[in-house]
Amino acid sequence: MIYLLEDDDSIRDFVIYTLNSQGMEARGFPLPSLFWQAVGEQLPSLVLLDIMLPEEDGLSVLKKLRATPRTAKLPVIMLTAKSTEYDKVVGLDGGAVSVVLLLFGAACVASNLLSGWVAGRFGMRAMPVTFAVHAALLALLAVTVPMGVVGLADILAVGVLMYVMNSTVQMLFQNVSRTDYPSAVTFSASLHPMSFNAGIALGSLVGGMVVNTAGLMATGPVGALFALAAAGMALALVHMENRKVASAAVACEAEWPSPNALSRRARRPRRRGRGRRRFRRPTRAEGRRS
Repeated sequence: MIYLLEDDDSIRDFVIYTLNSQGMEARGFPLPSLFWQAVGEQLPSLVLLDIMLPEEDGLSVLKKLRATPRTAKLPVIMLTAKSTEYDKVVGLDGGAVSVVLLLFGAACVASNLLSGWVAGRFGMRAMPVTFAVHAALLALLAVTVPMGVVGLADILAVGVLMYVMNSTVQMLFQNVSRTDYPSAVTFSASLHPMSFNAGIALGSLVGGMVVNTAGLMATGPVGALFALAAAGMALALVHMENRKVASAAVACEAEWPSPNALSRRARRPRRRGRGRRRFRRPTRAEGRRS
């Protein structure tokens, strides 16, 4: 038995006629209340479900089916005129979405754990590379998401890199405040969460605008542009830090020579000056004359 929940009479009659002509038994329902009454009497083998319905939308019906143990594993096919990426994502199986969110959360936890190791091992040098890789993964989302497992792997990789620069940025804030602004060390500790929350607000604003104008799948490439901008700024920051360290090393060498330089000076042979007169012992003949 196949149940069809469709409020449009012409579409419902056409689908029921087509299924019956193929030897399949089917029943159509114009209202969700009639559908639930029939489900309570007899479970179908398949449900054809429309999204736009009068009493409650098809997504609510789907969630109720998945939440009830008796109908949790009932096959459901969505029949709808909606074709945007958002509707396709929202119409996914609730259990599958929960698993993806769980895996993404685990990837973000791993990103926080990895952050300390990256900060201690590589420091600021990892910032440009990390942001560049993040940009590539975000740009590929538009291609990999429709590919199933490949898209899931791409999403998890984005989650792993989500917070991997947290410890490095926090250390950067503290180092700059200690060397250049000693009186603002306490204030610098609050700058990182402030900038983090500001970035979330800006990303939500831009993401909503992108979804409304270009669709859900365009958020990945747009996010890649932000990651590329972060990679460029990180590269400039690393270059400035290297120049600062090099200039500080030169100044320190001029004021306090290293032990190696002092030992080289001590071992350096003295050169005789060109204007010095050389004295030699007089010969016997010269001694007699004198």
